[in-house]
Amino acid sequence: MAYVTNSSGVKEVLIREQLEDWVSIMDPTDAPLHSVLTPHPVQTRVVEYGVDNFGINYTTAPTSEARSEGAQASDATEIYPTRLRSVMQINWESATVSGTDRASLHAGIEEPYEYRAYKSLTRVVQQAEKAMLFGVGTLANPGSGNKRETQGLLAWAANTGLQRFASDFSSITSITDDTGNVIPKDYFSTFFNAQGTNLDRSILTHSILGNAVGNGFIADGAVGMASYKIKGLFTEMGLTANGPINERKIDAQDRMFIDVVDAYQTVAGTVYINWNRWFDRQQSTTINPTVTGGTGASSVSVPWYESLVFMMPKYIRRGVFRGAYMRPLAADGDRDQFMVITEGGLIVLNPIALCGGTNLLAP
Repeated sequence: MAYVTNSSGVKEVLIREQLEDWVSIMDPTDAPLHSVLTPHPVQTRVVEYGVDNFGINYTTAPTSEARSEGAQASDATEIYPTRLRSVMQINWESATVSGTDRASLHAGIEEPYEYRAYKSLTRVVQQAEKAMLFGVGTLANPGSGNKRETQGLLAWAANTGLQRFASDFSSITSITDDTGNVIPKDYFSTFFNAQGTNLDRSILTHSILGNAVGNGFIADGAVGMASYKIKGLFTEMGLTANGPINERKIDAQDRMFIDVVDAYQTVAGTVYINWNRWFDRQQSTTINPTVTGGTGASSVSVPWYESLVFMMPKYIRRGVFRGAYMRPLAADGDRDQFMVITEGGLIVLNPIALCGGTNLLAP
């Protein structure tokens, strides 16, 4: 006998044998950014921080840095870091469990209250995960009744990175994103729009990584996230880049055929690419920064399932203002109400620490 419930508009049919599979799919540890990024405790709704380069100066000619013998000392012009901000976003879900529901016997559920709480916790963590991946951000506007949205990984990479390939890039001086960050050209990321061309070795090594490394991106140890299809193209590229591969990994005892590539060793080091199931969603993020000094790239639709993002993990943080927790709200008559809540967001210490591309699938 199945127990049918409707939670958040999603119809769940809970059968004893299926519960473990359902829980494993919805487990919060499936949230990749929550697993990869270092939690960074914060004490404000809007976190501000200075951003500087990685100590690499590509623009000054060696001749201008040479000094004359016996010359007088002259102080360098002090340049203070650009200040960036990250917005902390609230995600919550409330639920009510009746006394009758708690007293009833449900297949595979020992305690309906705890079960509902776990389901809510899972959804709230996944909401926060999606925001840190695909959120476009909003202007910081603290105060009761105001909704704040964090800017996700894709927007952080694409807002400045798409400008690098604009026809008038030389005249662009800065961009202003949806969070209100004014980001000078010196801190632009690298994000290539392939315009419907399948990811191949040339796009990855030259258009994406080659340009990013020239911009200061440190490729060695970089972690990439992409959809199943983009990961598949990466695997195909790795297996055929230097001619047909000689051996496949075949485990006869387990009757298993392994044909996957997770890492790519480049001249600049080894990068890793992971399948992220959230990128498989047939949705997109619209990138529309205000460009100063030129027209640039604006109102660009970036489909999640056709995009690839690499990051230098030590420059990306998961801001935690309030960690996920459950708050009992009331015991009203014959029912108990509770809320699961979290508040946090993505902190990018330097946009140069991101690179990637979009529209990497042929129609």
